[in-house]
Amino acid sequence: MTPSVIFHYNSGATLTKRFFNKKQTKMTRTYRQSNSLWLLIFTAFSSTLFAQQAVKPVANIEGGRLSNPISVSLSSPTPNAQIFYTTDGSEPDNTTSSRYTTPLSISSNMTLRGRTYATGNTPSEVTTHTYLFNANHSFPIAAVSFKPADFFGDSGIYTLYTLKKEVPIHLEFFETSGNAAAFSQPFKTEIQGSTSAQLPQKSLEIKASGTGVPYPIFPTLPFTSYRRFVLRNGGQDWGICQFRDVMVQSLALRINDLGGILSTPNLFLQDYRPAVVYYNGQYWGIHDVRERMNRFYVEQHLGWKSTDFDMIENWGAEVNNGDATTFNAFYGSLNSRNFASDAAFETLKTEIDVANFLDYNAFNVLVDNYDWPFNNVRMFRNRTGGKWQWLSYDHDFSFGLYTPTAWNTGNASQNSIHRLLDATAFGWPNDAAATLLFRKCMENTRFRRNFINRTADMLNTVFKSSRVVGRINEFETTYSPEITRHANRWGSPFMGLFTENVSKLKSFANARPAAVRQHFDQEFSEVTGSADVTLTVSPSGAGSLAFSTLNLAGQNLPFTGTYFTGVDIPIQAIAAAGYRFERWSDVSLGTSPTAVVNL
Repeated sequence: MTPSVIFHYNSGATLTKRFFNKKQTKMTRTYRQSNSLWLLIFTAFSSTLFAQQAVKPVANIEGGRLSNPISVSLSSPTPNAQIFYTTDGSEPDNTTSSRYTTPLSISSNMTLRGRTYATGNTPSEVTTHTYLFNANHSFPIAAVSFKPADFFGDSGIYTLYTLKKEVPIHLEFFETSGNAAAFSQPFKTEIQGSTSAQLPQKSLEIKASGTGVPYPIFPTLPFTSYRRFVLRNGGQDWGICQFRDVMVQSLALRINDLGGILSTPNLFLQDYRPAVVYYNGQYWGIHDVRERMNRFYVEQHLGWKSTDFDMIENWGAEVNNGDATTFNAFYGSLNSRNFASDAAFETLKTEIDVANFLDYNAFNVLVDNYDWPFNNVRMFRNRTGGKWQWLSYDHDFSFGLYTPTAWNTGNASQNSIHRLLDATAFGWPNDAAATLLFRKCMENTRFRRNFINRTADMLNTVFKSSRVVGRINEFETTYSPEITRHANRWGSPFMGLFTENVSKLKSFANARPAAVRQHFDQEFSEVTGSADVTLTVSPSGAGSLAFSTLNLAGQNLPFTGTYFTGVDIPIQAIAAAGYRFERWSDVSLGTSPTAVVNL
């Protein structure tokens, strides 16, 4: 790497030559020269050092969706400009690229990239426009431009996908409405994923420099810029339903339809948008635009700096940010500690975010995430007395996609709570070291009760079969218009099977609640079965109820749900203005507005 050089003149005909590399590390060397020689050197050097950069070419027609052939002209206000261009996605130069002389006729998909050269000027930035004909998609479009060898050459990232190599790209993002690019800028990228990276269509992590992408990529979030995001191929669900992971996460991420009956689950989830991707003008199929679930997610969502926190992956197998010193000390102490007493558990609550950990485990159990908890685990903590918290991601092996004996069955009967409680398991998917913390929490009676009741709450709301099937129907309707073209691009995995595969998701959704209730009856000695509960207030509008972790008021009353018998369930009556609590219909609960129900 050639450093920048700045000359300084010193008295006594001493020339000090300071080198600055890209990190601005200064190296000084001193030379004794005549004044005249120094002036000649400085004049020759300064003509390059202070040269202006040429202005990048401007196209008379910007990239986007087109219906008819066009004629594109390129221009630059730089005097004596010469414009060189490419149409294969690579960055142009003035030695191997074509020189622009006359307007270009374009009638098929093409990525046009141009750069200005002029004597006395440094080369301009590259201008990039992707022209897409009859690209009538119901999804946004991400047009990715790159040097073909960087992806598909002998050392390209598609060819050597295990090396985590980073290459430059340009990405233009087109919303479904309007034709101008929502954003168009250079990025770095690398292949994202491990097993899913073996698929013909791969996921890309998109890396912006500086302040990132100045655009609200995910409209439902409050952020106006992003430094990282992912173009995801669907993971292990590739060639099956294509939307399994985003659908599963949406069940807890989008809960406005629940009418406030359940507060937002204590989970860190990835937002998403479906999109179609073009590589150098070639259709490359459906990708989901996803938040990147790494340190940049924590920095953005919590406002922390990277120096503020540690992030650990797979129970200490990898450090993603900071270091593992605190985590190793914490996790190494667990075997020697007992949390049966509430006092001991209060100490644990200063070390982990219990509400997050509880919901995190309940959610993964309910969806039957088979590639967990030995894998796909990331936790983080603020270094200033913070508690460990868990990120939820990569739910491709859920909803019956995987069983040890079959693939893509929709089987809802697998006992995931047993896997989580098994202290004898070795290796994937539930090594005893990976389930240790949960099993230690289960030593505490109150945590056990809260976990059982919170799971029941989720079964009655987030995972109510009719709701989940309705959500699957929404995703099926959204993806159906694009699936045929995607299938044609990638071949047999999709052909004629999309509807059948989606129906397996629905079968899982219908059967899973009863299966989980049976599993809890088997695994927890205090659970003696289940019963249907109906809750209401009389007269209507006289107040509300807090039942377990549910908020029952207004349109959410009366409420009917199924709960585990033999387990204490907290309940509270809250009188509305102008009313006072009188009694429970079950006189055994007494006359206090706060009570405990054991069905």
